[in-house]
Parts: sequence; structure tokens; C-alpha cells
Amino acid sequence: MYDYGTLLNFHTMGPYMGADSDPIPGVSFFDVPLGLPQDPAVHAALERISARVGEGISLDEVLDFVWGETAQVLPHDRIGLAFVEEDGARVACRWFRADYEAVAVGAGYSEGLAGSSLQKVLETGRARIIHDLQAYIERKPDSPSTAALLKEGVRSNLTLPLKVGERPVGFLFFSSRRPWAFTEPHARILLAVRDRIAQAVEKAWLIKRLSESKEAYFSMLGFIAHELKGPLASISARAESYVGGYAGPVDPKAEESLRGIVKIAGYMNGMVRDYLDLTRLETGEMRFVPKPGVRFVKETLQYAVESAMFWAQQRKSKVVLDVPKQEILLEADPDLLRILMANLVDNAVKYGFDNIEVRVSARVEGGSLVATVRNPGVGFSEEQAAQLFKRFSRLKQRGTEDRKGTGLGLYLCWYIAQKHGGRLSAASQPGQWAEFTLKLPNARLENGADLVE
Repeated sequence: MYDYGTLLNFHTMGPYMGADSDPIPGVSFFDVPLGLPQDPAVHAALERISARVGEGISLDEVLDFVWGETAQVLPHDRIGLAFVEEDGARVACRWFRADYEAVAVGAGYSEGLAGSSLQKVLETGRARIIHDLQAYIERKPDSPSTAALLKEGVRSNLTLPLKVGERPVGFLFFSSRRPWAFTEPHARILLAVRDRIAQAVEKAWLIKRLSESKEAYFSMLGFIAHELKGPLASISARAESYVGGYAGPVDPKAEESLRGIVKIAGYMNGMVRDYLDLTRLETGEMRFVPKPGVRFVKETLQYAVESAMFWAQQRKSKVVLDVPKQEILLEADPDLLRILMANLVDNAVKYGFDNIEVRVSARVEGGSLVATVRNPGVGFSEEQAAQLFKRFSRLKQRGTEDRKGTGLGLYLCWYIAQKHGGRLSAASQPGQWAEFTLKLPNARLENGADLVE
């Protein structure tokens, strides 16, 4: 940053053509600041901009601050921000603010950069003032942006080229509905803080583009997963009906093929479910809506057990419930808890040995729900346990090569537990068993007791 205290005093506030003016009268260019008005308000505004402009995350936050602070030291009725895009081929307006409503050059307006007057401004890095746009367009009638601004009533314009290092970022335009509104000191003021502004707006723009790309990605993912859900369910149901003999006896070889179809469709259904849940989470549709008096066994565990029953039968296994006689009541979101428990039980069946007993238990201890899902199976090591609840994390273990997954299920379980103010943990004896334990606060038995005898 510049040391404002050492800048030379500069008093000229009248019209100034500049030593290196455009051949067209009424256009001035200015290099890095050689002096600033010795006005305490100017220096205070510059210090605030330098100190705070980088704190904004969104373009609105950054540029609303620039709008407010610069209004104290230079006149403007409008500010516009344009970025250099398409590998330098185009300049596009991505933000604007005006004191009036009749806007012709709004967000999305763009022009080619090659051969334009803005290309010269960007290459030289000098600020430009067009003192009278009406006179300017009479000499350069091939400027559509000038014509559009004139329709808004804009009469003068100060253009500040933005670069980060040697990398061109774009332009910041200050406009006024008065001709000859901007002077050399105004250009010097903006040049003094343009590096900080350029860094801030580039950061905010990159964050915005990443956010938009992420939103578009998850919208597309959700659409595809939703469209796949129906056909996959139909394929699975038809294959299961044939395997069950509803259409008559099935040839053993055909039955084997049909079971393969059921298995693949089941894997894909699970994948679709996981991606739909992830999409809901990322887009904010998976809202946490807790309700008092949720019946944990009836509203959550029974659903989880029933959803895993088909696959348990395919593996000649069963799921056993161990719960108190009284219902467990807690404050929770039943929809999210169903997702959590269904994932845990499904995983216990999927990654357990064949012909096993998956035990699902629930109890109340000290006012908290403690639910466990345990299976005899390949398990995992302590090192692997640290990766279980991370997004897209899948453990590669001998004996589970045929059991595919997205690596999202346990992450979603962990997320839902966190939203409830609870904790999800995992323990295992590699090669023997694995157990997942969910602990949630604010639970009680229906009869009022908080301990299971």
C-alpha cells in the first residue's frame, strides 16, 4: 500500500486534460498516484477501504462498502464492475448499483475487448476519465456501451482498470449524470486503493463462481438421481417378482441371472438414495426440523429394520431388535433419523458375513438415547475408523470387493447426528465384528424413567 502521509500535495480540482490525453478531446488518462488532496476525509476513507475491503466475502459486501466509502470523496450516481472473461476476449458486467432505476447496462451486459478503447486502458493500467459522454460518442459513434449509458442519463465516467499483479481482472466504472464530474484527484484517490479493491473483487468473484458451479452440479446430480429412482425401483420389483415365482417356475440359470439383476439394481438404488440425500443436504433442502415426543422405535427403528429385510434374506441373515418395552421418546427430526438408522442397518447387513445375526439395540441412559448396530463381519482397523465418517470415503477390505457403495452413507449419518447435537462412533475387532453407536440427548422412556432395568 501507498504511504498516504508521504504523497505530494495536489490542489487542482478543476477540469484537467492530462499530459497524455486521448486524441479525442475530453478524455484524460492518469498513472499511479503522485499526489492526493490533503483532506482528512479523503485519507480516512482510503484507510478504511484499505483496511476493510478485503473482509467482504460476496461481491455485494465488497462493492456496497466501496460504494459507501467512495461517495464521501468523489461524486457518482452509479458504479459498475466488469470482468475480463473468455481468455481476454470479452468484458462482461457482473455487478452494478445506481441511484436511479432506468438501467441499460446491467449485470450480464458484455462486449468484445479486442480493438476497444477499454483494451488500451487495461494494457496501460491507467485510469481514464471521459468528461462528457455526449461529446465522446459524437467522435466515436461505434461505442454501444456509451450509447447505452447515455440512455440512462450518464454524462461522465471514470474507469479504473483492475489487475492482480500482471493478471488483468477487469474494470470498475464510476459514473455521474453530470458532465465533467470527475477530476484528476478523483482518479488519484482510486488508483491509491485499486490493488486492494482488485484483490477483493477477484476473491469475491471466484467464490461466487465456485458457489454457482457447486449449486449447478448438485442440481444436475439431484435431477439425474431423481430420474433414475423410478426406473430402478421398477427393475428391482419385476426381477424380485420373477425370482419369487409370481410368473411361474423359473429356470435355475435364469434365476441366477435375475438375482444378479436384483443385486445390481439394489446397489444402484442405494447409490441413488445416497446422492439424493447428499443433494438435499448441499442445497439446503435437508432441513433439520426437530419435533418433541418422537417415538424412536416405532418411527425410526422399525423402518430401518424393514428396509434391510430383503437384503438380509438374500444373505440368509436376520436383523434382531433389542429394545425396552416402553417406547423411547426424544426430541428429534424423524425423517433424518430414519435416514441415519436405515444406513447403519443396511451397512451392517452389507458388510457382515453371510448367515449372521445383526443386532440393533436401543436404551436410555442418563437422559440420552444410546442406539447400537452390531454385526459379525470383516470390521475395520483403528486407522480405518478415522476415515469412516468422511465424505466419499470407502474402505478397501478383503472379502468386501463385491459390496459397492458411494462412500456417502456414513458421512450422512454423522452429519445427521451432529445436527441433533449427538455423537456417532464406531468400534471394531478386525475380522470379527463392527459396532456403531449413536448417542442423542433429551431422551426418556414413555413411562418417565430414564434407565433400562
